[in-house]
Amino acid sequence: MTRIPLRITPADTADTGRVVVEWIMSSVCNYACHYCPIYLHDNRVRWPDYNSVHRFTRTVAEHYRGRDITFLLSGGEITLWPQLPRMAADLRALGIDVAVLSNGTRPQPWWATHAPAFDHVLLSYHHERAEPGHFRAVVDTIAATTSVDVNVVIDPAAFDTTMNLAAAVQADGKAPVHRKIMFLDGWARRADYSPDQHAALTAALATEVDQPGSRESALLKGDLDVEYLDGTHQVLTPSQIIDTGANTWPGWTCNVGAESLFIRFDEIWPASCREGGRIGTIFDNNLALPTAGITCTARSCNCIAGIKATKSDPTAVHP
Repeated sequence: MTRIPLRITPADTADTGRVVVEWIMSSVCNYACHYCPIYLHDNRVRWPDYNSVHRFTRTVAEHYRGRDITFLLSGGEITLWPQLPRMAADLRALGIDVAVLSNGTRPQPWWATHAPAFDHVLLSYHHERAEPGHFRAVVDTIAATTSVDVNVVIDPAAFDTTMNLAAAVQADGKAPVHRKIMFLDGWARRADYSPDQHAALTAALATEVDQPGSRESALLKGDLDVEYLDGTHQVLTPSQIIDTGANTWPGWTCNVGAESLFIRFDEIWPASCREGGRIGTIFDNNLALPTAGITCTARSCNCIAGIKATKSDPTAVHP
């Protein structure tokens, strides 16, 4: 009998109430992976002016005052931005936690110098460009001073290569690993895995629940508690929810906006799914940020912030 979900909340109560602001700051990148949307690596959108950045971060800090806030900064490749160390320092001065999403290509001395400026580093391994030895060495360097997690995009065309790299980093024990299901066409279409590949990936995803040694659950929110109508609970990762096709919540109340913001260059949305509509831009002087969640209308949800947001089915009878 299929269990009917009625509520999804953070598995760790420490995640409750945290606001995660995910900011794609430019399309300047030194990679061009075939599955990555071109707008993330076409180098056409340069870095924003710092005065606008600083004003916007202060607006966010004021709006969500009294809440824990994390900024997750990405690109493009965020470590190519000369102002990154300055922004990290300014965010910390506002009491905001700083996380960066990087492909890890910077040399080890760069990371040894700059990693302590961040509260968390999320490294993404992209097999078409990355050098495995360098990548694993960078993980070791960052882990010496700063919390680090690793994303590995699992490419069906390079399945063994990407799965083996993920297993090796996981075995190293320096950073929790998150195997990412590949999406194509701007994250609109899931890549095709063979039945054997899908079975192996599903089994590997089960090893990722409650991995030790990460601050991701504290700063970017972690695993999720799924409560079912029969009163049972199950802890799942976002990738497990996507893998099982359970990422479908039309009509549900979802706390994106109240628990998350997504900025694509300068445009602000509640989350990358764009549910709830455009909020404004970082340049707006009288920016009205959300105070409540939205009612989801999407057929499926593939954005991690959206999946991690607290949500419930208002039509179900809640115990």
